[in-house]
Amino acid sequence: LTQGADAPSEEAIKELKAMTKEERFAVWKAKYPQQCFAFHLESGGCSRDRTCSFLHTDSKVAEAVAYG
Repeated sequence: LTQGADAPSEEAIKELKAMTKEERFAVWKAKYPQQCFAFHLESGGCSRDRTCSFLHTDSKVAEAVAYG
């Protein structure tokens, strides 16, 4: 249940944004399938907000918790 649930780091998001949309989506599906693609990478965020079935985990908060 936890596979793909970790939020991407800020650095990973920067790297993903430098890719083409097709490459970005393929990497996303392989590494972060439980996280919301739109929340992290779309310019307006996720339009579904709280009704989205994917996780909306803030990368900055996740990194702070992971590293203390």
